[in-house]
Amino acid sequence: RIEHLFDYFINRDVGLLPIYLKKTSRVKGLIRLLSIAMRFYTLIQHQARTKLASNKVQIKGVYPGNKNRKTTNPTSPMILRAFRGIAVVWIKSQDGEKVQMTELNPNQQKILSLVAEQNVYQQFLDLLQTGTHLRET
Repeated sequence: RIEHLFDYFINRDVGLLPIYLKKTSRVKGLIRLLSIAMRFYTLIQHQARTKLASNKVQIKGVYPGNKNRKTTNPTSPMILRAFRGIAVVWIKSQDGEKVQMTELNPNQQKILSLVAEQNVYQQFLDLLQTGTHLRET
């Protein structure tokens, strides 16, 4: 199972190859980043499927090209695809810095409630507005 995830991240959608890293620390960093990504990938799929099964409900709007098709077993790519188009905008002015994010549609809100805390979207926005996020170096 883990081999399939490495194949997915390296050869399919992410397209990390070819990548040439000379420093050992960068190779280790990339491996750690991929490990975190794979854990996140499996976690959201597991949480969504578990909550859907325990609540005995189905979710729709995750199949590309067929928004009305329902499922109790969404995959991680299906879940993540539903969030395409979400944007974060930083506006700097004389009054300070303001952060705005795209509003979630009802289907995105439902999916988010399956895989995260209820207020995770607002917490993320609050985090960005406090200025404690990483900046480009």
